Amino acid sequence: MLAVRAARLWDGIGEATSGPSTVLVDDGLVVEVRRDDRVPAGARLVDLGDVTLLPGLIDAHVHLVFDGSDQPWTRLADAGVDQVTAIAHESARQQLAAGVTTVRDLGDDRFATLPLRDRYASGELLGPTLVCSGPPLTAPGGHCHFLGGELDLGDPAASVRAWAARGVDLIKLMVSGGEITPGSTPFHPQLDAHVVQAVVAEAHARGLPVTAHAHDPVSVAMALDAGVDGLEHCAFLTEEGVADDAALRARIAATGVAVCPTPGHIPGHAPPPRIASRVAAALEHFRALHAAGARLVTGSDAGIAPAKPHGLLPRALLTFAAFGSTPDAVLRMATSGAADALGFAGRKGIVAPGADADLVAVAGDPVEQLETLLTPFAVLARGRFAVGPAGAAEATEGPLEGPGR
Repeated sequence: MLAVRAARLWDGIGEATSGPSTVLVDDGLVVEVRRDDRVPAGARLVDLGDVTLLPGLIDAHVHLVFDGSDQPWTRLADAGVDQVTAIAHESARQQLAAGVTTVRDLGDDRFATLPLRDRYASGELLGPTLVCSGPPLTAPGGHCHFLGGELDLGDPAASVRAWAARGVDLIKLMVSGGEITPGSTPFHPQLDAHVVQAVVAEAHARGLPVTAHAHDPVSVAMALDAGVDGLEHCAFLTEEGVADDAALRARIAATGVAVCPTPGHIPGHAPPPRIASRVAAALEHFRALHAAGARLVTGSDAGIAPAKPHGLLPRALLTFAAFGSTPDAVLRMATSGAADALGFAGRKGIVAPGADADLVAVAGDPVEQLETLLTPFAVLARGRFAVGPAGAAEATEGPLEGPGR
């Protein structure tokens, strides 16, 4: 049994302890949370000192096969599937080093993230928990078509059946266009309503949730009409700017659908010009969406550009705070709230008996200052140290080897 001691604890639900706390871990799970410094006989103690211990962060929108370089999708064209998987593995390690212990991958190439998901889950490799959509489903020649998810518009449900057979965890559907695909824009739908409805119906019949890439308000409404489970981006972008549609925001809030904005970038980088010109209005939109009671979950779109490297989420949370949320509320979005949206309620995003031992330690108090998340002192994934004090962290360097490549 492992005993992890810290000066403070925040449990993912909102309860904080300012005195010493000890989390007991066995077989990858939290077995007890002690609001003191007592350690059972025989337990291996790792005393982290003057830090706050909290649940591992959850990034609900990443692209592990994109390495954060300029136009990273071009690197995939000549890469074998082993190389693509190795790129995804390195991206996942960067996420873990930043304190992100669960990631939802919303668009890979050749289903390269699925074997990694399974090897991390088995403990064969140390990595974050992965939730994987496989290649996003899109219009012929549409946004991210180069990842291999073009729909047969005559039988759009066929792709859902094929993706389910491959073992994906959910369906990612590109309802609107996007920014990185030549000939595509984020200002208009790229699929007809009957196609969206057919994909959602087939996915739900197979027990798979659907999250919709939807930038513009028409695409958002179309996705809601079809009964999607999540909305990605959802910035109400139009040719003229950002739509101020209070009725649509109220509808989003009333449905309880999970909305995953993907804000944030590292300093010194800016979004593409036609997006940058809409940033201020989009921020006001998300403030209004939050005020309307929409269910927001944290995501970063990590990997798509140098401005969005893997491990970006702690910095992106500063923008989530600008939506009008307190640090405590933002932390809940990034832990227990995101866990609930991803189907991990009671298992992820909390520090409690029976939950996975995904833990992050930071100097200072993140409930008072979110910036403390930018430099994690220790990170555990399913009870194994990925980052930690000398002698605590497990080796994670080296090539991707072994069965499942």
